[in-house]
Amino acid sequence: IGRQRDATEIVLVGMNTADVYPLRLLITLEQAPFDEQWAVFERIMDVLPVAGFNIDRNGIGMQLAEQAEAQWPGKAAGQNFTAQSKALWATDTKMLVQKRKTPLPVDRSLAYQIHSIKRRPTAGAQMQYDVERNEKHHADKFWAWALALASVQALTREEGAVVKVRSRRRR
Repeated sequence: IGRQRDATEIVLVGMNTADVYPLRLLITLEQAPFDEQWAVFERIMDVLPVAGFNIDRNGIGMQLAEQAEAQWPGKAAGQNFTAQSKALWATDTKMLVQKRKTPLPVDRSLAYQIHSIKRRPTAGAQMQYDVERNEKHHADKFWAWALALASVQALTREEGAVVKVRSRRRR
């Protein structure tokens, strides 16, 4: 979630019977007022068969995350961006790409942001995943994609989630 300096990135990935999660939708909202961002969320939820989604609840994203969790209980989940969560999302995303469970998206700016993520050791022997300080972005597209993949992985672990999504599409 972003407002002035950073953009809000919305990424939807698909679920299919081959357990492959392709990128289906990428929307960038630059300097959009929160009401406009919320209107986009509502439209997506009204029109598309979204089974679940993660939303950044750090900083200015907290209000939208709380509102989404209240509006779509059981579907929306606010996520805190910590060094540990970012390490998990980055490594899970890399694993999915390596196992060919998600194709690398054909989007130049997303591809640039994927390659801008660097792994650095911290003082506590942990690994930190982030962009260099001199970058003009915070890899928001990458983190949105990683959040979408984390959401779809959580859904596929739940029994019957794929069947539920398919039945909504037939209507």
